[in-house]
Amino acid sequence: MSKIEKAVDYVNQHFTTALTAESVAKACDCSVFYLPKLFRNNLGMSYQQYVMFKRVERAKNLLVNRRHYKVTIIAIESGFLDDTYFCRVFKKQTGMTPMEYRARHLNIQKLQPVSILSD
Repeated sequence: MSKIEKAVDYVNQHFTTALTAESVAKACDCSVFYLPKLFRNNLGMSYQQYVMFKRVERAKNLLVNRRHYKVTIIAIESGFLDDTYFCRVFKKQTGMTPMEYRARHLNIQKLQPVSILSD
C-alpha cells in the first residue's frame, strides 16, 4: 500500500475523531512536513480539506437517513466539536445550511415514485 493509500485509509477510518496531522503522518510512515505535499500532489486538496470533505459527506448521509437527529448530534457524529463551525463548513461546501439540505433531499425523496405498476 502506498503512503497516500495508507493516509487516506487512516483518515477514512478516523475522521469522526479528533485527528491530528501527526497521527495521520505516523499511520502512513511520513513526516508531518511531507503530509501536505502528499495530499496536494495525489488528491489536489490539503489534508484538512480532505478531512472536512469526509465529515460533510457523513453529515449529508445522517441528515437524510437520521431525520430525528438534531444538527448538534449530526455535527458530533460527523467529527465536529462545534455545531456553529459545522454549519459554516457545511454551507461552504454545499451552498446550503444543514437544515436546507435535509429539507431539499427529503422533498426529492417524497417526489420519487416507489414503484410503477403496468397493466
